[in-house]
Amino acid sequence: ERAWVEDKRSLLYFKTYDATAFPETYQYFDGIAEAEAIRRPDGTVMEPNNCSSFTNTKSTPEEYFNSTNDAEGVIFENGRPSHLNCTPNHWFLTKPCRSDPSKCIAVATQTGYFINVIAQLAFHHNVPLALRSYSREDYTTIGLKGPSMLYWWFPDPTFTAVDPRKVVFPSAKTHEQDV
Repeated sequence: ERAWVEDKRSLLYFKTYDATAFPETYQYFDGIAEAEAIRRPDGTVMEPNNCSSFTNTKSTPEEYFNSTNDAEGVIFENGRPSHLNCTPNHWFLTKPCRSDPSKCIAVATQTGYFINVIAQLAFHHNVPLALRSYSREDYTTIGLKGPSMLYWWFPDPTFTAVDPRKVVFPSAKTHEQDV
């Protein structure tokens, strides 16, 4: 809502996240430093999951690379993409914010769920995201704190109290989905 009040900018559609067209969109969300500062209710530090692999999904780093040709986004072993190229603190930085991680929008997901799809959407639509995976407990803490961005599925009622909004991306084209 702050983006609408201050700049008359709706953040409900993917085009307003394009790092070239709207380079300041990140300011409306938590970044890496803010996300890392969030603590559990008992005050302990949240430990992220290892983001170097896709969990809870059938997609692979090879599929990410084949979709994006983003050689900096994956680590190669034996000539093939083996896992995501993450920071030492377990963040996967999308291409638009790798040169300046302070301009990344922090995104939380649970146990790596949907990271592959979010990473591909961010690549193809030039969205500056820092993706990180957490346990269910920590993911819930982050999502309830806001103004974080997170992957959430409906009808899970976990975040209904904070009235989350979804970012609308273009519909998938069936002929592009190689299943």
